[in-house]
Amino acid sequence: MRYLGGVLLVIALGVGTAVAVNAMAAGDPQPSPAIGPALSRDEERLLNYAEDILVGRCMSEHGFRYTARDPATLPDERDFRYVIDDPAWARLHGYGSDIQDSLDALAREPGNRDDSPAFQTALIGTQQEVLSVTLPTGQTLTADTRSCIATARGRLYGDHPTWFGVSAIATNLSPLVIPRVLADPAYQAAQTAWSTCLRERGITAATPDELRVAAGAATGGPAEARRVELADATAAADCAVASGFGRVARELDEKYTLEVGRDNRDAVRHHRSMQRAALPRAREITAAR
Repeated sequence: MRYLGGVLLVIALGVGTAVAVNAMAAGDPQPSPAIGPALSRDEERLLNYAEDILVGRCMSEHGFRYTARDPATLPDERDFRYVIDDPAWARLHGYGSDIQDSLDALAREPGNRDDSPAFQTALIGTQQEVLSVTLPTGQTLTADTRSCIATARGRLYGDHPTWFGVSAIATNLSPLVIPRVLADPAYQAAQTAWSTCLRERGITAATPDELRVAAGAATGGPAEARRVELADATAAADCAVASGFGRVARELDEKYTLEVGRDNRDAVRHHRSMQRAALPRAREITAAR
């Protein structure tokens, strides 16, 4: 049993034995060090690519072919959690239907598609020896300790059990964060300003979801549907910038990510610390490929 960055690891490995990873009790008096800033999108893509390369090396050691995909060759997928606020991206991709089509096509390529039991066991393990973590939402996540994914993450981040524990929590706070953001008066005021901006352009929508659903329901064939998607998404992005809605939403999301609870902040802090510590290693791995 050990404490690492505010995360309690109870380690008792054995076939069929779970490793429980739980946050410290809220009453623990130890103060939490400051939380560093979130990684940039490019930094996150770098870590993911390095991890994929390490998975490939491990799979090769097991006699399997696994190809890591360079992020530069992949579609420019983006996650706009609240509202599209990149006009240039929206003008090219609308709401991203073209990107989804490209990703679906990539998924159908032979590449890393191998459903054989031996390949899957090497890649994801057998779930006989696992780590488990209970999220703040009550959901339990598990990860195999004997798999190429576990090996890759251990090599990249230095400690797979700790990485799994803190990353599982830090990357699954949305169910707690999003409702707080949506209910915040600053968000609602910015959304109203965004809606007003759209109305001045002849578009009626009270929320980003409402506009997106309307764009998806466009009739008149594929060409017309695509035209409406691009036009509505571009208007949404332009108004998100002009009204400040996009900036306000991002700031509130970061605020509530850090404030959903002291235990979770400890996980977020340690997660970001481990990410930043892994960046130099990731650069070496990707450069040597």
